[in-house]
Amino acid sequence: MSIYNQLGAMRNDGVIGDGEGNVLPLTRYSKDELIGITFYYGIRLGNPNTKSKKQLIKTIQANREYQKRVRKEENNPRVNPVLRRAANKIIKELRKEAEEERRLVDPDPRDLELLDIEEQERETDISYTIMERANQTSNTDADWYAKELSSELSLAGREMGVNELRPGDFVFFGYTARYPERYPYYDRRPLAFILDMKGDKMLGCNVHYLNPDIRDSFAQTMINKTAIQVPGPFKKTLHSYFYSNISGIVYSIPENEYGDIARLVTENFVDPDGMSVDINAVWDSVN
Repeated sequence: MSIYNQLGAMRNDGVIGDGEGNVLPLTRYSKDELIGITFYYGIRLGNPNTKSKKQLIKTIQANREYQKRVRKEENNPRVNPVLRRAANKIIKELRKEAEEERRLVDPDPRDLELLDIEEQERETDISYTIMERANQTSNTDADWYAKELSSELSLAGREMGVNELRPGDFVFFGYTARYPERYPYYDRRPLAFILDMKGDKMLGCNVHYLNPDIRDSFAQTMINKTAIQVPGPFKKTLHSYFYSNISGIVYSIPENEYGDIARLVTENFVDPDGMSVDINAVWDSVN
C-alpha cells in the first residue's frame, strides 16, 4: 500500500488523524486510541489495557513500519501537501525522541531521578520486554515465548527450587506426566497457581487450559492469595503434579505481572504419545 493510501486508510478508520487530513502527535491521543494504533500495526502487547499511555507511545514509536512510513513520507517530493504536514508532525516526534536519547549521554541532573524510576519499571516489566522483542522477531511460536519467559524470569532472580514451593505461588515449570495414558493430553510447561501440597505431589490451577483472552483476568484474581475458588467452567485447570516429575528450574511469577504473563502462549500440550495437540481444542474443551 502506498504512503498516500496508507495514511488515508488510517484517517478513515479513525486510527490516526482527526478526519480532516491532520495526523496528531501520539501524545494527543487517548489510551483507547493508542491501543487502536497498536492493533493497526499488528503490535502485540499481551493485555494492552494494563499499559500506560507512555508505554503505548514508546512501543508505537519503536515499531519499524511506523518509522518507515514516516521517513518515506519525509523524502517523498510528490506527496500531497496536507499529508506532508501530517508526516512532519510525526517526524518532529521522532526527532524529539532522538534528542532525549542523546541527553542520556550527558543527562540533566534534574532528570536522573525520573530516569532511575523509569529504568526500574522497565526492568520489572518482563511481559512488556518479551512483547517488544516479539515485535522484532519473525518466528514467535510457543517454544520461543517459553524460552524468552524463562530467560527473563531468570535474569529477574525468580528461580526457585521444588523444596521452596508453597501454596499461593504462581509458577512456571517443565513437567513430564507420570501416567500420560490417563489423559487425552497434558501440558509440558504448566503455568500454575499452587492450591495445595500433600505427600509427593501438589495441586495446581494451570491457566494454560484457558484461552488467553480470559486467563489474564482469572490470573489477576490470584494476587495476594494463598487459596482461590475455582469456578465450575475453570475446573479443567485443576491438575496434580508430582514433584519428582518436575524438570529443570521452577520460576515464580511477579504478582504485578500475573495477568500479562498468563496471556503469553508458552504452553506445550501433547498427547500420550508425546505428539503436539491442537491448542484451540484444549482451550475450547469443557473438561
